[in-house]
Amino acid sequence: MAVAPLRAGAVIEFKDKKGILLAICKRLEGTSLRLLTESGKEFSYPADKVAHVTSHMLDPTLSDPHLKERLAAIRDRVLGVAGSIELADLWEFFSGSETDGITLEEMARTYFGESTGSDHQSALLRALHDDPLYFKKKGELYVPKPAEAVAETRRQLAEQDRRQRERGDALAWFRAARLGHTPPRPEGLERHIDLLRGLAIHREDFAGYTEAAGLLHELGEEVPDGAFGFLVEIGDFGPDENLMLLKEGIPTGFSPELVAAANEGLAASPVVLEAAAALASLYVPGGSPQLTCGPGGLPRLDLQELPAISVDDSETRDIDDALSLERLADGFRIGVHIADLSAAVPKDSPLDREAFRRATTVYLPDRTIPMIPEAISHEAASLLSGQPRLALSLFADVDTEARLRSFFFSPSVLRVERAATYEEAAEMLEDPAHPLAPLGALASKLREQRIGRGARVFERAELKIRVAPDGTITLKKRQGESVADVVVSELMILANQCAGVFCAGRAVAAVYRVQPPPQEEIAAGAGAVSRRFLTMVKKIQVQTSPGPHWGLGLESYAQMTSPIRRYLDLVMHRQLRRALGEGDSGYTEDALREAIGGAESAVEAAHNTQRWSNKYWLLKYLSGRVGEPTPAVIQEVRDESYLVQLTDYLFDIPFYPPPGRKYQVGDLLEVRVKAVDPRKGLLKVQEAGGRR
Repeated sequence: MAVAPLRAGAVIEFKDKKGILLAICKRLEGTSLRLLTESGKEFSYPADKVAHVTSHMLDPTLSDPHLKERLAAIRDRVLGVAGSIELADLWEFFSGSETDGITLEEMARTYFGESTGSDHQSALLRALHDDPLYFKKKGELYVPKPAEAVAETRRQLAEQDRRQRERGDALAWFRAARLGHTPPRPEGLERHIDLLRGLAIHREDFAGYTEAAGLLHELGEEVPDGAFGFLVEIGDFGPDENLMLLKEGIPTGFSPELVAAANEGLAASPVVLEAAAALASLYVPGGSPQLTCGPGGLPRLDLQELPAISVDDSETRDIDDALSLERLADGFRIGVHIADLSAAVPKDSPLDREAFRRATTVYLPDRTIPMIPEAISHEAASLLSGQPRLALSLFADVDTEARLRSFFFSPSVLRVERAATYEEAAEMLEDPAHPLAPLGALASKLREQRIGRGARVFERAELKIRVAPDGTITLKKRQGESVADVVVSELMILANQCAGVFCAGRAVAAVYRVQPPPQEEIAAGAGAVSRRFLTMVKKIQVQTSPGPHWGLGLESYAQMTSPIRRYLDLVMHRQLRRALGEGDSGYTEDALREAIGGAESAVEAAHNTQRWSNKYWLLKYLSGRVGEPTPAVIQEVRDESYLVQLTDYLFDIPFYPPPGRKYQVGDLLEVRVKAVDPRKGLLKVQEAGGRR
């Protein structure tokens, strides 16, 4: 606004963070005005920033209290008029006309009539400032907004009002729930609970951090640490809630539709196809078994009379492999029988798409999250003892020195004779009279052959953590390998080796696992794994073309022995069955790459969750043993500290010894648990008694 019309005593209006305010110009100061506001503040203000010059004039020589009183009277009159203005009516009048803009004076005349005065303009100015919904300021003019913009703004304002109302209701509910009350859940509560969940799970990385942090702050909790405790307090989280499981987005259940599909199980099929005789001729030892048919009428070897055992932990329910052994005139026929999940889960079916999304069964100390609904993974496809089950069988003929002479794959029907634990299997294998006893020596020779080809076999201890439904934590440490461990390990490697050779020899795209050699030479053989070894070996690559696996000492390796637990193993079954001439249920090379890429990200999420869960439950176990000594070994020497392993728990942790105390890698000592925070993943130890 121009400076010329302004003079001392003029009542003007200007914009402030509080809105439109009144002031009197006490005097001119060049391009600025010396103002006294309605609140009694006096300051200089740029003349060209004045929003409106009223027609009111006051005597600038009056005392400040008198001027404030006069300004207050004007303000009250203006506010009285402003409260009655309906901008929507004014907008509807102007919105249909083509105009570059409307002056404040013209708008006031239109709304109030020709007798409009300065107070009417001031009232309209405030209404336009306080409600920018209908008009846009353009210099000294006002332009009506398009109808679409007004409608969208109205929608946004209504949404804002709704969210503010729901936020207030949610805060009230939270405060009541904290006191132990259970009032009805208001509308929008779940969204606010989700905000707190997101903050607890993702912390500073949460996309809704600002809103969630404000909500938590209003509840009087520390941000973000207080989110988890508050959710436990109101009963939304359990005290042992697995936040990594939630962070990785791993589903813990199946939809009713998927459960229903799984409950249909494996359908029986009609009797044999004529072409089955050629398949039967491959199986000679013990007499050719009868042929039967599985789903789709495909021929299968009937191996229900073949003595086969499964070897798993006692709590395992998803049994996906079994072993058999038959004597030949000059050697043995080793049988590795893998549950044929591909017959139960058609490619691209809803169950298959869900298995691809999960990619793996997730084994946690307190639960198992299956890749496939339990009706299939624990029942219909699991190689339960005494039950006929569909399988994909590998028969490998070896001489007495375990040298592979030939092998073949065949779909089969299997009836596992016995489900053995590792301890029970070890007793069988160590009994010279048991029919499976030769497997112990054969497996050892298979391992020796791999070592001769450069394989590295390292003994690693294992700590299994289990949590009972009542929260009891039990630890079981396994040190070294039993004969059963060696047999199962080597025969699974043999089956995967044969799968790789079979596909590579037929130029079939497959899921090959390839490991390049390290840049620095590592001696072949067996022994204890070292931290240095782990830093030197290269990561295993999953690809569609064959290549050597350095660590296993094999030229080709395609993993297929756990289709119930690993999606890519299920993919391999489909590729093998396709190569065997069983329909076109396999994958193109591009489709394989897509399956590999999708599965690997899900597998990484599962591994992250397993690591977090094992650490959490171990630390919770140790939280009950604060102050107790435990043996440790120096793993690594650092600048001012050491890395030690708590040998009873196979857990590595930084260790700060007393001043002046020095250790070397391999030194044994005792440490004492000093402090534990399972939720934060923190464990502190201190020296208990020096070297051992």
